[in-house]
Amino acid sequence: MTARISKYFELSQDDWLIEEKKFHLQQQAKYESLFVLGNGYLGMRGALEENPHGSYRGMYIAGVFDKSESYIRQIVKAPVWNDFSVWCDGQKFSVDSCTVLSHRRSLDMRKGILHRVSRLKCPKGRILKIETKRLVFAHQVRGALMCVSIKPENFFGQIKVISGLNGDVTNQGYFPEERIKHLNVVAMKRDEDRIYLEMETRDNKTRIAMAADTVYLGQGIPIIKVNRMYGEKFAQEMTFEAKRGKTCDFAKWVSIFTSREGYERQLESAATDLLRDMMYEGIDFHLRKHLAAREALWQRADIQIKGDRKAQKGIRFNIYHLLAVKPHHDPTVSIAAKFLTGEGYKGHVFWDTEIFMLPFYIFNFPEEARNLLMYRYYTLDGALANAAKLGYQGAKYAWESADTGQETTPDFGLRSDGSSVKIFTGDEEHHIVSDVVYGIYKYLRATGDLDFLYKYGAEIILQTARFWLSRVESRRDRNEIRKVIGPDEFHEHVDNNAFTNYLVMWHLEYAVLFTTRCVRRHPRF
Repeated sequence: MTARISKYFELSQDDWLIEEKKFHLQQQAKYESLFVLGNGYLGMRGALEENPHGSYRGMYIAGVFDKSESYIRQIVKAPVWNDFSVWCDGQKFSVDSCTVLSHRRSLDMRKGILHRVSRLKCPKGRILKIETKRLVFAHQVRGALMCVSIKPENFFGQIKVISGLNGDVTNQGYFPEERIKHLNVVAMKRDEDRIYLEMETRDNKTRIAMAADTVYLGQGIPIIKVNRMYGEKFAQEMTFEAKRGKTCDFAKWVSIFTSREGYERQLESAATDLLRDMMYEGIDFHLRKHLAAREALWQRADIQIKGDRKAQKGIRFNIYHLLAVKPHHDPTVSIAAKFLTGEGYKGHVFWDTEIFMLPFYIFNFPEEARNLLMYRYYTLDGALANAAKLGYQGAKYAWESADTGQETTPDFGLRSDGSSVKIFTGDEEHHIVSDVVYGIYKYLRATGDLDFLYKYGAEIILQTARFWLSRVESRRDRNEIRKVIGPDEFHEHVDNNAFTNYLVMWHLEYAVLFTTRCVRRHPRF
């Protein structure tokens, strides 16, 4: 690897780093979530490349949902592209089968790069140093890169590197051991260099396409490269004679597309063309573009705290993950409660988005804030269906929403002892309806975006107001909203929850004020 490229990979200062300084088999899931790489289009869990026992690898693409045998629609685990393992004499160098002499991983939040340095000693006494740098591009959301360096410290001989695309993926089901298969193989193709994998969701028929190639960056070492298929896995196997103390560098390029973006008939050409173009432009070019895009994001979003390094790192960690799910590419997707870090809450969108996340985007990235609210417009039909199903008028936004806006809250959940418990939030946590309108209000106050208001926001404001007019119960001396769950998400079957009642009162007054002003200014409204 050239000195110039190495300079791009230099770690930022400590207050930009989240680190794992020692490997613990039982803590993999924790660090896989903390070390997620994302660019708004996709999120890649920070799993180790060799896939050790206990790892839960995963990549998730915003807006790709499916049901299959699941009891509700859930975000789909996409094929995994970070497979990379090193073998010698049939022995895989892995943290779970070797002695870990040293291990350190660093998430550089400023640059959006995950670093790994490990020294592993296999049962035969061979010591291998492996370094990886992984990133999903900020400037080209459908592209990714992983650079790998391996160094045999005390041995020489034949080494095999296996790098591939893994379509043998499943989602977690209702029970701990249940696995849901959402994807079927559509195409697996290979030529002398590249590999191509295309899969399709079983219900929606959404297609996910990936093209990849792993190349040796050095010279003077003959490499035997063979592309192999193992079921739903693609593997590029590279065999060579390694020399003790000599570092061998590899680069793995990946492109990712889905049919959601309108590439259904050209998925293969789109993926392979982008892969070819990225490789032609080179590592130097794309690292410069990526780092410039990352720097531009932080110029707008960074918060600097003096005198408290822990607080500084903490606030940047939160901002990092908000940047990782920034929906700049697609107004039909939103941000799930667990972002794109895994399958928690099945990738569903809650009230958290408008109440807790939206303000960050309003004041730093108003164009993305508009996209988040556009998601509510595009799922308005689902909200209308939710209200009608319950016997109400207007629009009732789902407590848990996926891609259609229809209610996807599960009816039952599991306690820690394995017994089931009825979940009432989908039936009673109706404050989500006014939470959405409150988000619109805050956005309009900050941006004055009348185009959004008249084309999209108005319908949301009025249809949700219609829901409350049919939901509120009139008594002799007052109106009541009975049998709800408030924002603590815990106390069930509550009559006249203070938060809900106050927000609904504000919501209806806002709808009246809005309508009055619109009629005054635009009589045909």
